[in-house]
Order: sequence, then C-alpha cells, then structure tokens
Amino acid sequence: MDSSLARLRVVPDCNILLQAAAHREGPSGRCFDLARSIHFDLFASRTMFQKFRATASKPAVRTHLPSLTPLRIRQFVVLLERRAQFVRRVARTAPIVRDAKDQIYLDLAAAVGADFLITRDHDLLDLMTQHTIAAKEFRSRSRPLRIVTPVGFLRDVERRGYLPSS
Repeated sequence: MDSSLARLRVVPDCNILLQAAAHREGPSGRCFDLARSIHFDLFASRTMFQKFRATASKPAVRTHLPSLTPLRIRQFVVLLERRAQFVRRVARTAPIVRDAKDQIYLDLAAAVGADFLITRDHDLLDLMTQHTIAAKEFRSRSRPLRIVTPVGFLRDVERRGYLPSS
C-alpha cells in the first residue's frame, strides 16, 4: 500500500455492518476491516448505530445470520465504537431515495463528504446508474461519492492502490 494515498471517507449501511459482524471473512467483513485501516475514515451516526443494534437483536435477523450471537454483536459494537467517527448532528438533505429509511445514509455521506457509501440496497445503488432527473442531480451534487457494493468497494480500492493486486 502506498503511504502517499489520500485518506478515503467511508459510510457503510446497517446491513453491511450486520454482515461484517456475522461473517468477518466475507466481502462486508473485509470492507469493514479495510475501512478500519489507517488509510480510511469510517463514519457512523447515532441513528445508524441505533438501527444496527435494534436490527441485530431481531429474532428474524438472528435466524438468518446464526453466527450473529449476542457476544459477537457486543464485540463488534466495541470495535465500531473504537474505530468509527461518530457524527452527532447530521443535517437532512433533500429526500431522494425510494425508501425513506435509506435517507440516513445519504445524509451522513453528505455531512462528512464521503467518498464511498457501501451497501447492497438497490434503492441506494440505483442512484449511481438511473437516468432520472433526480438521480442525475444527486450524482452531480454528491461528487466524489460512489455508492457501491462490498465487492465493488474492494475492487475500486484495489484499483486505486489501497490493496495489493490479487
């Protein structure tokens, strides 16, 4: 990794955090581990953190992700509290997503000038490719923000020199 690389600002959504906590070896876990490195700033908001804790404790989520034990959740929360920069006040931006629950991630990304929002949510991912006026305006206003999947994030940071080529 080149020590002259600029620090990248990263916002993961709640589901990426859940997947990272449950499967540290998977793409979301690798993104979280990488985003904790010295070349990245990981951001979270109080609302996002509360959503993670509430979602992680739901029986349906625990059934879907059986490795997400109470101990693992507590350990991940400690990691998150230690490494993420928590933004206390996040201004609301103009609503742009199909699902209003996703707006918190766009608001946080805008507040911190994020380079990446990592998600698997198509309502968010579509903002990067849709040809609607709202999506085009969003892209022009939110540069350099890229909304990507975990695999897309890993590919992009490898291409930029943050990871050794595989």
